[in-house]
Formats: sequence, C-alpha cells, structure tokens
Amino acid sequence: MMDFFESWPLFLRPYTLTLLAAAVLAMIGVVATARRQLFMAVAVAQTSLLGYAVISFLFVRTSVVRWVRGLATRW
Repeated sequence: MMDFFESWPLFLRPYTLTLLAAAVLAMIGVVATARRQLFMAVAVAQTSLLGYAVISFLFVRTSVVRWVRGLATRW
C-alpha cells in the first residue's frame, strides 16, 4: 500500500483521470439501471472495453514499431 502512495506524484494525472472516469461511468450505469435500460448499461460497459482495447492496440503497435525501427538502425 505504501508503494501506491509513494508513486502518487509520478502518476497523479492518470490516477485522477481514472477516478473521475470511474465515478462518471458508475453514475451513468446507476441511472441506466434505475431506468430499466439494461441494454444501455451493457453498452456503456462494452464501449469502455472497446476503448481499452483500442488504446492497448495503439500502444502496443507504436511500441513494436519503435522497437523494430531501433533494431533496423542497428543493422
């Protein structure tokens, strides 16, 4: 737990944005469920998963491209 607090200055922006996104998505999910719009709650969950997949793909793609370019410059 102390590691989390020690890393706070380094990851301040991602932590705060994650907490904000979690709060907003939780409120949207509660409102959608309360209105019996179950498909809306599922759509929010699926959209957040899609966003995670796209960001992960872009991050991995750029990391792999940089790694391959680094190997190519060594030859």
